[in-house]
Amino acid sequence: MSARGPRVRPPAAPAASAGSDGAAAAVQPRVVIFDPDRDQGLAVAAQLRRRRPTAMITVVTARLAPADLPDAEIDVGLVNLADREFEGLAFGAQLSARFPWVETVFWFDAHNATPSAAAARSVGIRRVVPLPRLVEWLDDALPGLARMARAHREHLDGESALPPLPEEPPEDAGAITPLPEAERRFRETYLRRLLADSGSNTVAARRAGLPYTTFYSMVKKLNLR
Repeated sequence: MSARGPRVRPPAAPAASAGSDGAAAAVQPRVVIFDPDRDQGLAVAAQLRRRRPTAMITVVTARLAPADLPDAEIDVGLVNLADREFEGLAFGAQLSARFPWVETVFWFDAHNATPSAAAARSVGIRRVVPLPRLVEWLDDALPGLARMARAHREHLDGESALPPLPEEPPEDAGAITPLPEAERRFRETYLRRLLADSGSNTVAARRAGLPYTTFYSMVKKLNLR
């Protein structure tokens, strides 16, 4: 296998919780880390496993085809921006397209990836974290990110399970409403809206540009008041 070929570390087996409480303790974040430079990604994975023993972490060191990405049970993507060919941004877009519920966080090393970090922010990406602060931030953020991802996936699954909306049978394309009926429908719709917005017949008549008696006669004829 070449040095640039795919390198995937399978998830570590979940261990006992490290004493977290509440909802955070119930969440076992499922994380995929993408780092074309390898070393930072492996170091981040090792630190996260020490802090979050129940997290299931996969490390990817080269871009993969969508079908070759790790198992669909992914909550969080961590992506290194430290490359000149913007592989990190491309992988993040690929990951979001393949798994639209995944919450993605980008990190950068200030010595190597300032242009990539600036590019990420310029296209509206908010979660761009400097490497020295990444693991500490993730220690608090991972449970929330995982819950967000799973809620989003539940929403997508629920939406996809909805049946199609019933459609009204199309009207006969050749049928034409007689002019008196069309005028009556328009007049009724117009007057209902005018009355609702005006508050009184007097104000409505003035806005319609009609004498009050004429306006009142039209309203009474249509049984609107």
